Amino acid sequence: MPVSAACYIRGGGFNNVFVIGADALSRYVDWTDRGTCILFGDAAGAVLVQACDSEEDGLFAFDLHSDGERLRHLNTTIKQKETDHLLEKAGLTGSSIGWLLLHQANQRIIDAVATLLEVPSERVISNLANYGNTSAASIPLALDEAVRSGNVQPGHTIAAAGFGAGLTWGSAIIRWG
Repeated sequence: MPVSAACYIRGGGFNNVFVIGADALSRYVDWTDRGTCILFGDAAGAVLVQACDSEEDGLFAFDLHSDGERLRHLNTTIKQKETDHLLEKAGLTGSSIGWLLLHQANQRIIDAVATLLEVPSERVISNLANYGNTSAASIPLALDEAVRSGNVQPGHTIAAAGFGAGLTWGSAIIRWG
């Protein structure tokens, strides 16, 4: 996650940190089960985080969490107060977010978060329909496509969030470029 990379850079000693997310879920998919095999894809994605002057720092706020006791749960009730906290830490509102970039696990989840944060659908990055859930690669893969298409430009604000089994989750508000 770019947050870890930023910590290494801010702590000194590193000027460039390459963050890679990759998963090959096809090794574990039951290909005879057409109801689930179409949901997952293999992919790799990466982001290069570079040192800059403090006034150019593009990491506005972040939250990282892990709760091993929730191993059995992949859903939870979202409380309005919790979602406001992420944006408040960055001094932003949903309307000031340039792009919403979420873990590409489920389009209904992506749409629900966009609605909750009042981010219009045209500012939501999603490639889930093309590749399925690419797990650890989903955020860098979707970001790469959004940058290559010209949608995400230097200076744009991106609200990103992801989650993983176990249960781990994190979010960050960043300025691209």
